[in-house]
Amino acid sequence: TATLIVLYLWGRRFFDCPKTALVTILLFSASPFLTGLGMLSTIDSPMVLLWTLASVALWRAIQTDQIRWWLATGLAVAVGTEFKFTMLFFLVAVLLATLTSPAGVYRLRDGRWLIPIALAVLALVPIMIWNISNDWITLDHTVKKASTTGNEWLITWRYLAPSIGQHMGLMSPLIAIGVAIAIGCLVRDCFRTTTGATSLDRDRAAFLLSVSAPILGFYGLLAFHRTVEANWLAPAYVTLVPAAAFYWLRPLTRVQQWSLTFAIGLGLLLQAPLTMGDVLYTSGMTEGLARIGVPFRPTLDVTNRVRGWKELGEIAAHEKAKWEEETGRPVFFFVDHYSLAALVGFYGKAPDHVFAIPSPAPQNQFDVWALAGRRPPEGAVGICVYD
Repeated sequence: TATLIVLYLWGRRFFDCPKTALVTILLFSASPFLTGLGMLSTIDSPMVLLWTLASVALWRAIQTDQIRWWLATGLAVAVGTEFKFTMLFFLVAVLLATLTSPAGVYRLRDGRWLIPIALAVLALVPIMIWNISNDWITLDHTVKKASTTGNEWLITWRYLAPSIGQHMGLMSPLIAIGVAIAIGCLVRDCFRTTTGATSLDRDRAAFLLSVSAPILGFYGLLAFHRTVEANWLAPAYVTLVPAAAFYWLRPLTRVQQWSLTFAIGLGLLLQAPLTMGDVLYTSGMTEGLARIGVPFRPTLDVTNRVRGWKELGEIAAHEKAKWEEETGRPVFFFVDHYSLAALVGFYGKAPDHVFAIPSPAPQNQFDVWALAGRRPPEGAVGICVYD
């Protein structure tokens, strides 16, 4: 919600068009993927908010060249880095946006663009200190997360189509196509010397591209090595969806009017299972399908992966209390996947008593058995929790 508010207020000023700001919010709200970010508690949602705030501050810094806006940009990047290292790509965006701005070479010599970099590096210091004392496990995780599991070629075409298909499906196909067209229009307007009614001026087009280019470029190349997951591209949509809204409205012909309406409608229809998943069961729809010979398989319900965790956590907490009382020993849980460990720890209210079976590619703190104070004590009772 905070991201949408910032995008709306900034969009009104950036495009000097309330309609563009409104359509931006409608496109964001109609995308199943972007709506999902607002429904699940993950590190991506706050990181996207910080990326949005950094984008607003960077635009103001370039426009005014005031130190306070450069400091605000750096602060947003620094805080965002604490949520997810993807935020560091914004430092490349700072360089690109500065270089492509009016009097770009002068701005580079001025050196104020180094302020966000300095603050981001400062934010990395405690993370680096922790990693030095823990065998650089964060770096190890990041490298392995970006790698394939088999002995495959460094560059292959096999992951490109699945990556594109996944993003188109989750973004909503028509919205994804609108974003792709907007990228082409931004590139075109970057090389135009004049501005027409259907185009964006060069400075603003270059800025929107500069902010999204580091994410698009890196993960675009990575798609030739492994499947790129949808949430990895989330920050790029902060500037690309507003660009799509701008070009969709210019000119607002009957074709564009209908395509925009259909894109928003299709997106809302596709995300209905996310926002109205309970209706499948409370309305008796599943029983009705079974009666006519069409049994509803739970695997078809896309919300199944977010169901039952609170109940599982309550059962786990009950079992923990029971065994502690019966044996007088400390109790811990062990699971086979890091996300399950996080869910059991959160909903079972025992985050310090959950461990994932060690894996060759640690995903988070639950995989790290050997950290000081994290190893289960000798003689403790272990409860295995399955997905």
